[in-house]
Order: sequence, then structure tokens, then C-alpha cells
Amino acid sequence: MIKKQLFSIVPVFLGIMAFSQTNLNTSGCNTIPVLTAINTFEGGTQSLAATGTFTKVSGNSKGNGSLPNNLPGGNGNGGLRIYGKGGDNETHPLYTSAQTSWYTRGTTTAVTFGSVNVINRTNRVITFNLAAFGTTTGTIFGAADLVKLEVRIPGSTEYSSEIIVTGNGATGDGSRFDFASGSTFTETYDGNKIPTTIAGTYNVIKLQLPDNVNFNNLDFRITATSTDDTKLWLIDDVKVTDGASPVTKTYSAGVWKNANGTTGIAPTFYEKAIIEGAFTGSFTACECEVKTTGSVTIPSNDIVTLNSKLVNNGIFTVESDGNFIQIDNAAVNTGNIVVKRNSSMQKNDYTYWSSPVAGQELKGFSPKTSATRFYKYDEPTNLFVTVPSAGVNFVPGRGYAIMAPSDYTTTLQTFEGKFTGVANNGVITSPVTFSGSANQGYNLVGNPYPSNIDFEKLHSLNSGTIPLIAYFWRNTDRNRKGSTNGNTDYRGNGYAMYNGTGGNPETNGGAAPTQFIKVGQGFIVKAGITKDLIFNNTVRNGKDTSIFFSKNAASDKDRFWLTLTSPSNNVNTVLIGYVPNATNEFELGYDAPLLAIGSDSFYTILGDEKLGIQGKSYPLTKEDVVALGTKHFESGKYTISLGNKEGIFATGQNIYLKDKETKITTNLSEGDYTFNVNAGEFSNRFEIVYSASAALGVGVDAKAGTQLYREGQDFVGRSAKKITGFELFDMSGRMIMNQKTNAKEIRFSAAGLLSGTYILNAQLEGGERFSKKLIK
Repeated sequence: MIKKQLFSIVPVFLGIMAFSQTNLNTSGCNTIPVLTAINTFEGGTQSLAATGTFTKVSGNSKGNGSLPNNLPGGNGNGGLRIYGKGGDNETHPLYTSAQTSWYTRGTTTAVTFGSVNVINRTNRVITFNLAAFGTTTGTIFGAADLVKLEVRIPGSTEYSSEIIVTGNGATGDGSRFDFASGSTFTETYDGNKIPTTIAGTYNVIKLQLPDNVNFNNLDFRITATSTDDTKLWLIDDVKVTDGASPVTKTYSAGVWKNANGTTGIAPTFYEKAIIEGAFTGSFTACECEVKTTGSVTIPSNDIVTLNSKLVNNGIFTVESDGNFIQIDNAAVNTGNIVVKRNSSMQKNDYTYWSSPVAGQELKGFSPKTSATRFYKYDEPTNLFVTVPSAGVNFVPGRGYAIMAPSDYTTTLQTFEGKFTGVANNGVITSPVTFSGSANQGYNLVGNPYPSNIDFEKLHSLNSGTIPLIAYFWRNTDRNRKGSTNGNTDYRGNGYAMYNGTGGNPETNGGAAPTQFIKVGQGFIVKAGITKDLIFNNTVRNGKDTSIFFSKNAASDKDRFWLTLTSPSNNVNTVLIGYVPNATNEFELGYDAPLLAIGSDSFYTILGDEKLGIQGKSYPLTKEDVVALGTKHFESGKYTISLGNKEGIFATGQNIYLKDKETKITTNLSEGDYTFNVNAGEFSNRFEIVYSASAALGVGVDAKAGTQLYREGQDFVGRSAKKITGFELFDMSGRMIMNQKTNAKEIRFSAAGLLSGTYILNAQLEGGERFSKKLIK
């Protein structure tokens, strides 16, 4: 049985740890187009080759000494006067590059550009600037006046016409535009030879080339048609760009700077972080590059979140309780990082560990631990078995039980676990097995990331593989004396647990587990089938807090924690909750059996199960009864107390404890219950109820031949059998009177009672009882 073997194989502590955007690339970064090739129609060699006959123009549309050059028909003052957008006196540059552009007048001109090597580039775009001028103030560009962009189909000699821009036929200056007065038109290449035709004033033309089209060598052609000499198409700055360069923020000398060197704020989620100096704290970015001169330290409670990859050429350290989160499952990290996790340990202690990085050797992680004290959990046998440690790395998503270094003493100290390797990211699978019986299926797995994970989200990803329940070894009180006489032969329940009802601590534990599992933590799940347990970035979370332990916390779960304290102050806890989707039947997602029954134990009883957590049907019905079981290491006085409470239990719903042996009922919402007990285990002594009438047994076991009535200033109770004792309670459950008798009639004065309703609970000879309600 696992309940024995898990505890006996590892009998000591295995502690819990405890924008100027133009594109958006696959990393989520805003990107600046990177120039691949360009033809400016200036002199000299152009990076974008052009084939064809074309003529160039320079200067301005108007002005002595700066009229267009090389335009036949000029007035002798430098060239021909031409008209663009605006009034007759408007002047416009005839280029967007240094000084010249290509023009077509009264003819058709075609120029072919390329080839351009764009292999492995993304977000590729063909762009050119366009203008339409006339030689008269009444020049009109019509449908026959056009500029066409064609692209050679990959693997073919044929071209596909993609965009045609035509004149719009507008009168006045409505069909003319200069390089600064039009608008941008963008289309996407489809290769179907059917162009998109637009009529209007578009001064920037863009054709996007999909990443999934394999343009190893890109060729394209621009054809300009002018139907008469009064119309001039001007074309400049034909270029091919890609979006491979993210917008960046660089950290150096204690400040963030933009790409132009201007001091600014930290990067946004859509900007790349470049670290050149020593950074400590939190930031978000689309991706991060740490230079050889740079370092990143994420302290406790700080978070660095990246949408995509980390490239680390310097130092990157996640301190204990720091978090490094990534969003893109496909992001590939490079460069080793260091992730730290502290665990309080002493001689012979164990911790359940799991590595957040790839490439961390087991022995290198804890070099002073004996080579025979590295364990994995064997599901079929429910036993821990040793694993090789030298030359063997942690398997992502698997948990390992590792003993403290052999030179540790019985003095508690902090073991600083240090994982070194490439940060784990994205989809990680960890095989879990189920060998078929009810006591099998327990697998030791672990958090594979350098960030906390949300166990409820992990369960959602794997709901057909594991129920919503996890166990954490947290034997935090290793050398606790088990009795007031100093007997140390004592074993507590070393497992804390969490399920859909909530978290419950181990014996003498502190805060109960929450749904957030920390970095480096190994934990036990119970598989229902043999299958891969799947982790991905949706389960990652930097949260390390919960609302479980605020006495008046708002909650969508009505729940409370009870504690049993022994004479030597050992404390065991049980959680009872009324939770949406839970039922009153046994289900692991809401009910958590104890993995081990310690020397002292406290549990609820459901059938044959002894539960540390019991989830019940929502909402509470006040007639509900919860059976409690206790185990006691020594004889003496024990105390049952109400701990934290949420939902209706924090806003007035009373919780009553019935001791069926002493016949005492206590409203735990008002105070503790202390009782004497002999060493041993008791499964039929205590129960929890929720109404005064149920607590006091109104209407239960009432016997024929009993009566209660008022006689003068007295209340009188009579029975056919001798009454051996009685208690009188008010409606809050507070005991007003407790007397032993041995007669068929009892009598007590009403004078000392306040006006109100009371319950008389009387015990009869032979163990029977009756309860009656009385009103003063």
C-alpha cells in the first residue's frame, strides 16, 4: 500500500519550495523594415539592379533655376513647367531619393528589377514611390494611364500581375498627386495573374510577399503607361525590405535607451530588450538578448516576461522565488542561465526536486549527496528506487527525491539549489503510468519551468490523465517530540495536499499549498491511465499568493479548516469545503485521502476513505453531517479548533462539533473544544453539523413516555425510564446547565433564564435519550 511505502522509504523531510511599428513578427516584436535592396535612380551602382530603358528627371515642378531638368519643351529657364497637386503656384520636389527619379511621358516604359536573394527572410515587401504630374493645369489622368507591378512566379519564367494603379479621371487637380500628397496602398501577392486594380492618388505602393511562398530569387517588373505628353508618371525609391529587425530598447549604465540613444522607459511587450549592463528587477519584452557585457538578475518576487526567445551571451540569474516566464511555445532559447531554489534541510533530509533547465546533471546539482541517495518513484511497486546521478541529467517534468549533502548536521540550514542550463520552454511531456489497481498510479513529476505553474491549468490540459489533486512532501518538523514525556518515535503526516476544494498542510505545517507550484518543485500526481503528462506555457504563472488564509476572505468556495492539537502541541489539519461541481460521493478532484496515517492524525470519513480534504456538494444544506476520525499518539488532553474560514462560514454560518461520547456539543465558531482521550484511533466519536437543532439532537431519539412542561417557576421533565443526566443549551449552542441525576423526574428553575428558546437534551437509563424544546 502506498500509504505505508511512501512514508517508510523516505521517512524524513522532502520539503516544498515553498512604437514605431510597421510589422509584427512571429516573436511578437514590433519590427522596423530592414532594407534588402534599393534602386534610387541616382548615379552609381544600385543594390537593386534595374533592366530596361528609362529616363530620369530632377529638380522641382516650378521655380526659376529649379524647373525640371531633361524635360523637352522647357522655357529656357531650366526645364518645362509641370503641375502636381494644389494651385498653380505650388512647387514640389520631383524625387524622394537624393535628386532624381524615373519618369514616363506619352509612352509605355517597363523596367525589371532583380534578382534579389530573399531566402529565409520574413515579412518581405516590395515598395515604390509614385507621383502624377501634368504639363497643364487641366491635365487629367484617366483609366488608360496606369502603373502596373508584376512579380515573377517562383520556379517559372512567367510574371503574375498583382497591382494596377490608374488615373481616377477627376477634373482640376483631382487626378494629379506629388510624392507627398497621396496615400498608401498595400496588397498581398497571390500569384494568380489577376491584378488588383485601383483608381486614385496613391503615392506609396506596397506588395507583401507571404512567408510561405518560396522566393529564392525575387524578380519583379514595373510598367508605366502615359497616354499623351501632358501626363508624367514619376517613380522613385524602388526597394525590397523585410521585417527582421525588431524595435529595441537597450539597458546600459542604469538606464533604458531607444535605438537612437534617447533615454526612455523600459521596453513594452512588443519591443526587444538588449542588456549591455547589469540589470536587476522586472521587465517585459518580446524577446531578450544579453550581451557579453550584460547581466540580468531576477530577485525574489520579481518577474521577467518574454513573448519569445532569450539569447544569453552574458549572465542571467533567477533567484529563489523569482520568475522567468515565456509565452511563445515555439521560442528556442540559447545560452545557459542559473536558476536558484532554496530549501531548508538538515542531515538525512530529502527534497522533491525538478529542474527548470535542460542539461543539469543530478550529481552536479548536489555534489555532496551520496550517489545512492538520488531517487525516482516507481509507480508499479509504490517504492522509491535509486537512479544514477553522475553523468545523468534531470529529465524535464520528472521529480526526484534527493538527500541533503552528507556533510550536513542536525542543525537546520538553507540548501541553495542551483540549476544551470538552457531555460526550459514550451511543450514538455512527462510520461506517467497507471498499473491498474486503486493503490497505484502515483507518479513523482515536477515543475519544468523557471517560473511558477498553475496546477489547476495543468489539470485542465491533462484532465483525462490525472484528477485535480497533488501531494507535496513537507515534513517540516522532523525531530518533534511525539509526547509530553519526550518520546521521539513519532511520525507525522508529511504530505501537504491540494485539490479542487483547496489546500491542506502537513502535520505541524504552516501555510497550505495553493494552486501555484513553485520553481524547482517536485510533486506527486495520481494517473488514471498511462500517458504523457503535458506541460506548456499556458500553465506558467508568476503568482505566489492566494486568498486561502484571510479569515474573512471573499471566496467562491464555502470552506473551513479544523485543527487537532495534541498534548505535545503537534497539529494536524483537515479541510472541509462546499464547492461548485463537487458531489457528496468520493472523487479525487475534490476529496484527498491521506497518503500516510501519522502517529497523530485528523481526518474526515467518507466510506472507507480517510480524507485530509473533503469536498461536498454546493451549496451547504444545514442538515449535512460530516464524520470525523482522530488518532492519538498519547493519552491526554487534545483540542479541536476552527482555523481559517471562507464564504458563508466567514459571514455567520456556525460550525458545531458533536462529541458523541461526552454528549457535549460545541459551537466552534465561538471557541475551541478540549477533551480527554486515551491513545488510539477513533472513527465514531466526532461529527460536524451546522444547525443548533441538529447539534442538540432535537427530534432525534425522542422516546415515548417523556414530557417537558412548566410548573410555576420551574421546568419539569418526566420519563418512564430514569433520567441519568441532562444538559440545557441556548439556540447558539452554548451550554447553560449540565447536571447528573438518577430519577424519573428532573426539575430546574426558570428564574435564572433569559427570555428565549432552549433545548433540553436528556440521557436515559440504558443509553437512550430525548430532546425537548422549551420557551421562556
